[in-house]
Amino acid sequence: MYLIAHRGLDNHKYSENSLKAILTSLNEKYIDGVEFDVRITKDKKIVLIHDAIIDFISDGSGIVKYKSFDELNSFKYGKSNEPLSTLEQVLDSIKTNKIILIELKEFGNDFVLLVDETIKIIKKYNLNIYVSSFNYKLLNYIKDKDKNIKCGLIIGYGLNSLYLKNKFDFNIVSYHYINKIDKNKLTFIFNASKNNINDKNYLISDNCFEIANLTKK
Repeated sequence: MYLIAHRGLDNHKYSENSLKAILTSLNEKYIDGVEFDVRITKDKKIVLIHDAIIDFISDGSGIVKYKSFDELNSFKYGKSNEPLSTLEQVLDSIKTNKIILIELKEFGNDFVLLVDETIKIIKKYNLNIYVSSFNYKLLNYIKDKDKNIKCGLIIGYGLNSLYLKNKFDFNIVSYHYINKIDKNKLTFIFNASKNNINDKNYLISDNCFEIANLTKK
């Protein structure tokens, strides 16, 4: 069993998708990697944030891609009131070969700039990076740009059920689809719980420490 900290969350006090959350989780022996989300700002910075708008996760208001990085960082985010981090800041700080699973958050067709800027950044680092998205076209575009980037489709919440068999390197699925996908391909299970514990599973969870403790008993 392999445990991936969803948005860097685990048994700590830090906000989701924050640098401190990611580094703290990676420092835990029972955690095999972290997952986090990225979006692009008005000034082409790739930042770690899940929501397209900041109103519900900060003390500010607005849409990420219409604000500059400095504008966004005039606000505080999450439960620990932290600033946003850029993808480069995070990757610069990681000194491990554990899995770094990056979800590109763009559902429409306006993904080219996000992908191009993200590829520029990740190619600078000799890290164990995996790139994922709900957007099938986005992943196709990445593969056309660089076939060596490890890409995976997220399948669940009613999305991408037509692509259970696909050409990408791995899948990220809800447990509902676990027996319907290519079993020869690396698979991550999201929203993982104690019911998903299996020696071969890669589990993405907010509570890796709880799952790890269950396996000790």
